[in-house]
Amino acid sequence: MKLAFILGIAASLAGAGNAYAQHCNLPLSLVVGGGQVYVTCVFGGNIANYTTSGSFEGSTTTIPSPFGITFNLGRLVVNGQTLLGAYGLGNYAGTAKLKEEYGGGIVTDPSNGKLIEQVNGGVAIISPTLAQEKLVATDAQGVVLSGGSLAVSGKDIWHSLQNPYPQVGTSFYKYKLSALEAGNPTEIASFQIPINLAGGQEIAADAQGNLYVCAIGSNGAVVNKYTIGGTLLFQTPGFGSSCDGVTVDTDNTIYAAGLGYNGSTYGSVFVFDSSGNLINSFN
Repeated sequence: MKLAFILGIAASLAGAGNAYAQHCNLPLSLVVGGGQVYVTCVFGGNIANYTTSGSFEGSTTTIPSPFGITFNLGRLVVNGQTLLGAYGLGNYAGTAKLKEEYGGGIVTDPSNGKLIEQVNGGVAIISPTLAQEKLVATDAQGVVLSGGSLAVSGKDIWHSLQNPYPQVGTSFYKYKLSALEAGNPTEIASFQIPINLAGGQEIAADAQGNLYVCAIGSNGAVVNKYTIGGTLLFQTPGFGSSCDGVTVDTDNTIYAAGLGYNGSTYGSVFVFDSSGNLINSFN
């Protein structure tokens, strides 16, 4: 189980007097919204908050798990003016208890405020009031929907899924959001990447339907940009030893969270322009 939490963007953040010399120990995911960047930090159980230009704004206070440890395993999404996420070993949202898979993804449908969350056994469709409406286990082609990561592109949604042994690589499937929410998703696009590019299953999507994938290249962690048909458009320069989260702003600026090359668990946010050029980094 995971413990879900709801944090108002303005109210959830403490002042800039964070106890960490660097503000995020082992980043897991990040989200951009309202000119802010929020990064989930595994060790410390906090969410670090920056402006999009890299100024540290503050951090949530430490979030305890049910076992009294601060070990954050959450994903984040900005839904209107609310920051939503999941952490710990269970998922409770108000009176709704949603059984989640370890490290499952969470995204929002911008047209209706519904949440789509990966849970044990599939994908949960959650109302804006945080009531679970349905659980979708497979798509119309029989592909299992649990595991991997999710990314919304307009009226569509991408799902990444590591191929089961003995297959290799990661597969990506695209569905209509309305069909998924109705419980009958049919693939409208799909492609695979080989194992040597699949450094992770973390994904993001832009309004044009392109997919951004955390991966491992010849120079370390990278973000690959693909067309809807799976054509590689570009690969960013290598930026560290891991790519643990990726998101895309409305102008297709790319934000990736990961660890550097020096073996430290303290992570950084790396910012790339819409052509994949590194333009900033901060921690």
